[in-house]
Amino acid sequence: MHWHGLNPDEREFIRAVFDMYAAMTNDRPYRKALTDEVVIAELQKISGSQLDPGLVKIFPVSFKDKV
Repeated sequence: MHWHGLNPDEREFIRAVFDMYAAMTNDRPYRKALTDEVVIAELQKISGSQLDPGLVKIFPVSFKDKV
């Protein structure tokens, strides 16, 4: 499925996962970047309450070959 085939709500769910990932894996003035393993564990911890669990489940697979 392409980005253009998604409705705005679906796009926001996807964007939320990627935004959280980016925020946690980049250095901040107040802390160093977290590792992929730590971030994935944190995303899984909040899946279902703050993030779509289906997206969090496939997220590590979707970017694994790209990092």
